[in-house]
Amino acid sequence: MRKREKLTAIIGICFTLLSIMGLFVPFQKTETIMPELDYGIVEGNKLYYHFEYPWRSFDQKIIIDLNASKGKISLLIMDERTFTYYLLKQQYDTYFQSFNFTVMKKELMIFPPNQDELTIIVIIEEDTELKGSIETQYLFYYSNYGIFFLIIVSIIIAHYLYHRYTRR
Repeated sequence: MRKREKLTAIIGICFTLLSIMGLFVPFQKTETIMPELDYGIVEGNKLYYHFEYPWRSFDQKIIIDLNASKGKISLLIMDERTFTYYLLKQQYDTYFQSFNFTVMKKELMIFPPNQDELTIIVIIEEDTELKGSIETQYLFYYSNYGIFFLIIVSIIIAHYLYHRYTRR
């Protein structure tokens, strides 16, 4: 093998490994749904947060850390379809609901994994000072990058084979 062929083979192997990792190895990701809060809110207000999990994600969990120091709050977590029922004031089911609490530290596992948009509603029951945040963690695959690197590998292999067999 010549030096250029060795370099092409090494680059092809590297991109193949990157492609396999993107398509078959899950990665953990943490995202903030509700950023860190530290301010007062008047009774009757509702805070809406919308979040969508990526395709091919699993082990989804929501980490809630809320503290209402001078009042009470309620929390609802629901999917997109249920949120429509909620807005139409029809009967609805939620992933999670808790009413009239002051402190909540909880990890919620979402099973089966959600592919729709999630809506988190924080309802202020009394004038309060709200502190805390809501985050989500999940495992997912870098499918787009895996396919991209697979296309690059295909181009490298085609280039290598073209030059190898046209020299003869």
